[in-house]
Amino acid sequence: MKQCEINKQPNPLLPGYNFGAYLVAGCTPIEKGGKFDFAINRPNGMKGYIINLTVKGIGT
Repeated sequence: MKQCEINKQPNPLLPGYNFGAYLVAGCTPIEKGGKFDFAINRPNGMKGYIINLTVKGIGT
């Protein structure tokens, strides 16, 4: 099955991507008010882990 058939959102950095199918790694520069500055509500939790490393500023 193709990835586009599994994930409605093919970009792992944006909301709607199904993290249950793949390992995703990389560096995402998140700046206040930028494209990747958003919150995701997961009322049922999530399967898997997210590890964040803040190198400048304060992680929340």
